[in-house]
Amino acid sequence: MEEITVKKGLLFFCTVLLMWVSLAGCSLAEGDGVELSFTPEETREMSNFMNKNRYVTVGGVLYGQGWDGKLFRAEPVVSGKTVTLKNTRVLMKDAEAVSFTYHEGKVYCCLQATYKNQESVISFDCETDEGAVIYTGKTDYLQGCEDGLYFVDEDGFYCRMDYTGENKTVILERAVFHPYRFREEWLIFQDDSDGERLHLRNLNTGEEMTLTDRRGFRSILCGDTLYYCSAVKGKNVYTLSRVNLKTLENEHSGYRIGSSFFVDGEEIWFADDTHMSLEEAWEMQRDVEDYDSTGLSYLYSNGEIYVRYGWKQKKSALTVSRMLILPCGETKNGTELRVK
Repeated sequence: MEEITVKKGLLFFCTVLLMWVSLAGCSLAEGDGVELSFTPEETREMSNFMNKNRYVTVGGVLYGQGWDGKLFRAEPVVSGKTVTLKNTRVLMKDAEAVSFTYHEGKVYCCLQATYKNQESVISFDCETDEGAVIYTGKTDYLQGCEDGLYFVDEDGFYCRMDYTGENKTVILERAVFHPYRFREEWLIFQDDSDGERLHLRNLNTGEEMTLTDRRGFRSILCGDTLYYCSAVKGKNVYTLSRVNLKTLENEHSGYRIGSSFFVDGEEIWFADDTHMSLEEAWEMQRDVEDYDSTGLSYLYSNGEIYVRYGWKQKKSALTVSRMLILPCGETKNGTELRVK
């Protein structure tokens, strides 16, 4: 009996020791990097979020923002190289919304201010289509997680609230931009107080580290490498940059881009509608001082269909002419995303 007790005690001591070593090795305070890696599906989800989550797919039904100022739902059906929209329904007219997310039978989104609407968070019941305002006030970067809705409020603080819009709690009382929560405890965000550099924070321990060596925007994790738009000091241009989360080594390509991009599968899409593999983009050189830094092209993907802007060449500039939905892998034509 005494021998068994000693063995149990030794086993407990070793277990605690291993846990301590494991936690110590993952300490963000040491600045040794962290073992984190995304699957292609997780990368796609983060891409959707960084491009404002304009759509969400629930059981084969697409919810989102139409080209003509309508919030809608529709069933996209892929047939060869085209997508047909069936069982379409307008949920709200004269509205603009972003940050669509789903939880337990309801779709949530951030309603933006228009001449008819004030800024708020609204929900739609997926069975009845009934809409309701759950929170009134300016919100941004809304993200649905298992334990509630996370967002940035009118003060720029990172917050959490219940799916009823109640029990709002401030998590980070400082200016936060582009926050993305994943694996429950991790948060990547731009810290305004640290020269707009990207940070990684463990929400459980409160430990935090700086990831980038210059201003960073709209980051997307591909495998164990975080790609981001970085601002070139003294110039109104952005560069495709990356940081390895294990080594914390920052690299900056010679590829000038807009302030957003999208990674889906093997390809990266840029604001001027160009797309290529990550490897090709990293090796390319493009130094365009007057590059349009505000445009978007690839808006949303669920792995089967994607939504993009349709572009029209007008003199020397590309202008948005419509919104299209296509099967993933197809780049020509497309069905206009307009719901009557």
